[in-house]
Amino acid sequence: VTVDGKQSTGTIKKLNGFLTFDGPFDPDALKALRPDFWRTSWFMYRDPDKGLSTYQSFKQANPNVKVTFILGDDSSKDLWRDGTKWEEFVKAHFAISKQLNMPYDYWDIWSEPNSDFFFTGSREQFYEVVKRTIQTGRSVDPQAKFAAPSVAGFYDDIGLNADKKHAVF
Repeated sequence: VTVDGKQSTGTIKKLNGFLTFDGPFDPDALKALRPDFWRTSWFMYRDPDKGLSTYQSFKQANPNVKVTFILGDDSSKDLWRDGTKWEEFVKAHFAISKQLNMPYDYWDIWSEPNSDFFFTGSREQFYEVVKRTIQTGRSVDPQAKFAAPSVAGFYDDIGLNADKKHAVF
């Protein structure tokens, strides 16, 4: 069976990838899926050896796979309320990424901020979190790239960057 989700749709490119993946996984089996994208989160650090092995599996399957790390989800949904603690959280993830030699292509600012299960603030507060996260991240790595928002569904009332459902900063 060949699975290849890549299809040209003009300026938008569909990607074959994984939202979250808690491996490790056999790189040869993963190669058959040809992943272009992998979105991961804090669980990578629960067991650093397993997390590194999973990361390496994806990179072996496709050295050009784009890896994005989610900064902010249900495990940290109220942390943003204390700006200092949030900045420490962001800096800690940048440090862990460097320490484990797991560089990320993008830092995803919050998973599903349009759901109060994940984010408990207003749109304006989310915009402030995005700004603070980018400033903090770039103070550690000036070349860091960020993506936001990663929303659940496409609703008219999202409001978060509604004209460009996803943006890279």
